[in-house]
Amino acid sequence: MARSINKEVTCPFCSLLCDDLVVEHKQGHLTVREHGCSRARSCFERPAANPAPAIRGIEVSLDKAIGEAARLLGGARRPLISGLGSDVAGSRAAMPLAERTKAVLDHCLGEAAVRNILVLQERGWITTTLTEVKNRADFILFVGTDAVSRYPRFFERYVWNKSSLFLEKGTERNIAYLGRRLNTRPGISPAGVRPLNIHCETEELAGYLSLLLALMKGLELQPESIPRRKQAQLRTLGQQLREANYGVVVWAPGDLDVAHGELIVEAAGEVIRELNHSGRCAGLPLAGDHGTASFMNTCAWQSGYPLRVSYERGFPEHNTYKYATERLLRRQQVDVLFWIAGFGLEPPVPETDLPTIVLGVSPPEQEADVFIPVGTPGLDHAGTLFRTDSVVALPLKALRSTGLPSVATVLERIIGALP
Repeated sequence: MARSINKEVTCPFCSLLCDDLVVEHKQGHLTVREHGCSRARSCFERPAANPAPAIRGIEVSLDKAIGEAARLLGGARRPLISGLGSDVAGSRAAMPLAERTKAVLDHCLGEAAVRNILVLQERGWITTTLTEVKNRADFILFVGTDAVSRYPRFFERYVWNKSSLFLEKGTERNIAYLGRRLNTRPGISPAGVRPLNIHCETEELAGYLSLLLALMKGLELQPESIPRRKQAQLRTLGQQLREANYGVVVWAPGDLDVAHGELIVEAAGEVIRELNHSGRCAGLPLAGDHGTASFMNTCAWQSGYPLRVSYERGFPEHNTYKYATERLLRRQQVDVLFWIAGFGLEPPVPETDLPTIVLGVSPPEQEADVFIPVGTPGLDHAGTLFRTDSVVALPLKALRSTGLPSVATVLERIIGALP
């Protein structure tokens, strides 16, 4: 097999969707030659698996597996379609399947996504894009996240970039962190300027942001409300935010895994709103991995709601609490689990006694009633994904030929086989 070099490859393995990778294809093996992070190299270079479809652990033809999946879904009263790790085409195909089978739809990262959704629905927000951060932001505050733990190339591509449209020097910006156990080393500027680092536990973030807001409004804090040193740090942070020409507050809802984590997002939004009375500041939620951003956009186009939607009554109903995957399975309020894991990195299939259908890169640890192997978007077939800021949809290339069907292809065939 001839060797080929693919340039301007989009990486689908985090929602930054870095689109500058150079990937070599040789004898069925992919190698990232330029610009990949450790995650990209690991995922692109993993050996191509081509497992067989199976029904209860016994290998069968693809047609038989699709027929059995259609039989299970057709006989269900209330199936749950979750996982939903796929591209836009896979998300589009999941919607009519849910409507035909009166299913509930949720994403494997739905719990994190809901932290953003609740604030957007209740309060609204002011957000920006990755391009605006790269070209305009002169002060960036990271709340509860260091970005690089989930998005390894964030600082390389959007913070310490060598050129910028609206800053005199691309590296002319200041960094601050609010949180605990964050990797702050990437926040040290190329000139050696260390970031402001205010330590607090994740459970304390909403409170610290509220104190920051109070200080920015000119209110005095009670001495016992916060240690004097932390109060001085918050005053400095508020001043830096006020003086910034274009401030950005960054959070990752996946890092806010505490009770009522949406309150942290809401508090960050209130700080941003206050700063926009006299200046300019915006938020940047870092989310959307495993196709979450693509599914949320697609679900909103098709149903009017972002995710956690039920078609049980023949029309879309939205409830961020009632239609959560973990809750539905724990309370045994569904009778079939249909799990889609097209990237091979998604959380594992939940353990359940329910009949289970899995579309995935490899068989799940717990034997499924039906397993159908699918290709990975951006490796085995072309596709489209939405970036974390949801303003850009980027194309994915087919880099190798494995013969594995896409999620969309399998779902469309299941719809056609429904009784």
